Amino acid sequence: MDQGKYHGVLKYGVTSVSKTSRNPQMALVFDVTHRLENGKWAEMPAAQERTIYLSMSDNAWKYTESKLNALGFNGSFDAPDFSHEAKTEGVELECVHEEYQGKTHEKWELSSWGDGPAIEAAPSDIVRMLNAKWKAKNGNGKAASAPPPSSQPKAPAPSTAPAPAASSAATGIMQVTTRDEAWQEVLAGQKNDVDEAARAWAKAIAKVSKNSGKDEADFGPDEWTAVAADASIPF
Repeated sequence: MDQGKYHGVLKYGVTSVSKTSRNPQMALVFDVTHRLENGKWAEMPAAQERTIYLSMSDNAWKYTESKLNALGFNGSFDAPDFSHEAKTEGVELECVHEEYQGKTHEKWELSSWGDGPAIEAAPSDIVRMLNAKWKAKNGNGKAASAPPPSSQPKAPAPSTAPAPAASSAATGIMQVTTRDEAWQEVLAGQKNDVDEAARAWAKAIAKVSKNSGKDEADFGPDEWTAVAADASIPF
């Protein structure tokens, strides 16, 4: 397509990794429906699918965070979803041309703030880290209609939940019953350093899952307490 301003409807997003840098990224797939011509929106003969890639490297995180919030991101990197407006009314996009290896390539970006290569899914440990990092600052996200991510823990039965005030003599960590309580313990243990807490969290989840033989979704009070204890020690 020519360089310029366009209007597109967000179809879906996929958490992926860059083929070159291997950094995590969010791939946003749009149907481009209109082009801005002489100050007016002109409908295209047929919608064209284009992809915007938002890097989630440490350097790009704050910019990507703002863009995802603008799109009503639900905060789940397992099952990304976005606001009803972004998926129905659409947003303004911009196409620019870049030269690479002697060829001209399209680069798409959100304006207000053909088809791309195959999208490679990010490994599960990266997805867990990104979920923890996002939730620490942004909560559960804005897209109320989005289904809960499959990695969310099952609520423990009331009869098996330990008293909230109990603590582990071996670790000094407060006995926790939920994923959220475990994350707060880890964040406090890492002196509110979100990046370090997220990395420790991902490693602890993998370790406890291996030792217990349970998936994260099946963790109970014992497993979440073990995660909190393992990940709360600052590196």
